[in-house]
Amino acid sequence: MAKKGIFENTEQGTQKEAGETRGRPTKHQGQTQNITVIFSDEVADQLRMQCIKMKKQGGGKFSMNEFIRPVVEAVLESDIDLTMADSENELRELFLSKLEAGKNAI
Repeated sequence: MAKKGIFENTEQGTQKEAGETRGRPTKHQGQTQNITVIFSDEVADQLRMQCIKMKKQGGGKFSMNEFIRPVVEAVLESDIDLTMADSENELRELFLSKLEAGKNAI
């Protein structure tokens, strides 16, 4: 299987061809794209620690990708009007306010 560039669409999906056994197993099927996200050291450490806690409690493997992907998908599927924010800080505050409002409703 040819290696894809960071901006190249993987239209054939990311399943390994029969007989390939090296490396980690591929979990994605269908059209995917690799996207790189840069975090500060502090945020990366917090994310790493949260994933470790989830692994210990769940007993299985839980990667940072498996943490980030559903968060992003949930935000995009939500009814939050993302156009209300003009910066990263405003977007963060918008998410926090929606999460707090949801927590208070429970």
